[in-house]
Amino acid sequence: MQDVQRYDRRTIILHWTTAALVVALWGSAQVIDWFPRGWPRVDARSVHITMGVTLVAVLIWRVAHRLGDRRKHAAASLVHHYVWRDNVLRRMLPQRP
Repeated sequence: MQDVQRYDRRTIILHWTTAALVVALWGSAQVIDWFPRGWPRVDARSVHITMGVTLVAVLIWRVAHRLGDRRKHAAASLVHHYVWRDNVLRRMLPQRP
């Protein structure tokens, strides 16, 4: 197997920030109606919307960072392995009529 570098610190931070925001957004969406009408619910929705906008910004940053990073990462190299494996298995298995 080729020498694959470990993910850099920024990539790891962006990954876990994305994961935390997705969990926080899902959780806040589940409980937003528990807040009483008026400013508490408005504030809860504002926080939810702000987290959503932050998630979009983090996703754009992740894509830009990944496109600008020329190193080969483990996930990118595994794709070629799976494609190769699937092609071999298709040739080995009997074809359906």
